[in-house]
Amino acid sequence: MDRSIEKGVAMSDAHCHLQDPRYHDVRESILSSCVTELGMGSIVANGTHPGDWPHVLALQREYPDSILPQLGLHPWWIETSQSSSSSSSSSSPSSDDWLDELRRLLVENPHAGLGECGLDKSGSRKHTFQQQCVAFEKQIHLALELNRPLSVHCVRAYGAMYDHVKDIGGRIPVMLHGWAGSPEMTRMFAQLDNVFFSLNLTIVKMDPNTCIRMVRSIPSDARLLESDGPDGGLDDIPEAALNAWYDVFPSFKDDVERYKTSSAVMRGINTPACVSLVGRLIALITGTSYDSIQARATSLVHHIFAHYLQ
Repeated sequence: MDRSIEKGVAMSDAHCHLQDPRYHDVRESILSSCVTELGMGSIVANGTHPGDWPHVLALQREYPDSILPQLGLHPWWIETSQSSSSSSSSSSPSSDDWLDELRRLLVENPHAGLGECGLDKSGSRKHTFQQQCVAFEKQIHLALELNRPLSVHCVRAYGAMYDHVKDIGGRIPVMLHGWAGSPEMTRMFAQLDNVFFSLNLTIVKMDPNTCIRMVRSIPSDARLLESDGPDGGLDDIPEAALNAWYDVFPSFKDDVERYKTSSAVMRGINTPACVSLVGRLIALITGTSYDSIQARATSLVHHIFAHYLQ
């Protein structure tokens, strides 16, 4: 029996990019296996730039019972969206109207959340961090104005992110996508109202002892599970990192091997089924049953998107 992905256990993917072109030829089979075979109730599809916002909305129209849409401007795409012309999409808004376009689509789609947006100090970008902050602040204000949940990306900018989230004051749900902060930073964010920590396989790259302390610092009613597909899959995890976890939790190796053989898993592309493996690791770390981990995470997604699910 394939225990790593069990039928009948409610699951939700709190952060995915199912509109990504890499899913084009396999999207239908992925949804079939995840929704029909695995009983996955909801997949939150996040747009990252004006060129893919229409694709997210089209996906939701095609699969209204499964897709929860979010639209936002990712910090990696700021310079592209602020260009008055685009070689990839003639419809990409200029620096004067990307926010107007985002507002228009959110107003026209009152059940959509706002995301993925945020702050990122990694790598070399053509724009400045200050430009990121300005774009992020505009999106925060829009989410507050329209009362939409907010999904945020944060890399090496935890202090600045904390200040922004603290200023929101719990007025809207904030999902910290791909959370991999320190235990100390986790405890700081956990004291803020209406903040949720969305975990994916990135945590396997962390030092196990640090990660265990971090995960145990997250309240059980603030923990989400995500795939971040099509990226962030098991193929991206170094063997040394997996071995370090096997030393701590030997049974996790069995979970990984069973996961690899599942029909819902595709080599070279991460799928929403990944949340099952994330849930297995969280269950080991917290000493909680796998079923309760998945059920609680799914309940939280329904809570956050209550405006859509009503």
